[in-house]
Amino acid sequence: MTKAILTLTLIITAISSFSQMATSDVKTRDYYLTKSRHQKTAAWIMLGGGVALTGLGFAVAQAQTVDYALGDSNSGNAGNVLAIVGIASSLGSIPFFISASHNKHKAAEVAFSMQRISMFAGVADRTVMFQPALRFKVSL
Repeated sequence: MTKAILTLTLIITAISSFSQMATSDVKTRDYYLTKSRHQKTAAWIMLGGGVALTGLGFAVAQAQTVDYALGDSNSGNAGNVLAIVGIASSLGSIPFFISASHNKHKAAEVAFSMQRISMFAGVADRTVMFQPALRFKVSL
């Protein structure tokens, strides 16, 4: 009796452990182009914002220096913080530009097309039929 229960438990465990969901995660050319466009937009926003923050930080730091020279002893670090955040944002945009370029190249390598196939003349009175095909470009 215990052997039967043990065997049944083992079989049920083995059956459930090999259960996987079939996914059809096909990434098309439009997917890669959209992803590239979104990454490039984010990169330009980060770069523009970083340049603006850096310029604002330098202007605030310059104004604080002038105020300090005129006798105001209340000098903060706001200008330096803005400049550092701006530089970090500008440098952070570089990986987004690189990823956008990679996705654009992937879009050029993956494409769907209609492939011509030859058929016998007796099949539906057609000698040429078309079938959808996924084309990959492999760079060596």
